[in-house]
Amino acid sequence: QMESLERDHRVHIKVHEQRVQNLDYEQKESRRQVNLDGESAISREREDHGDRVLEMSHEKQDIKRDLREQQLKNEDDVKMMRQGVARGLHKLRETFEANHQQ
Repeated sequence: QMESLERDHRVHIKVHEQRVQNLDYEQKESRRQVNLDGESAISREREDHGDRVLEMSHEKQDIKRDLREQQLKNEDDVKMMRQGVARGLHKLRETFEANHQQ
């Protein structure tokens, strides 16, 4: 009977050791999978970030171009207004001088 108990005990120990090995393997596989998933996620985020930076750079260039076009238009508008004011002032002077020469 003692031999039977020892044999059963050795079997239980072997079963326990096998469970520990299986758990160890599962843990290593889980860790490996988590690392792979993390690296993949980081890679996707870097790629998305690069795409967003590129898109924002294009938007910034478009905004700068639009701003420059608006500035040029405003400069033209100011130039036209100044010319109009100058013509009006010139006519006013001519009228003033014509009225005061008589």
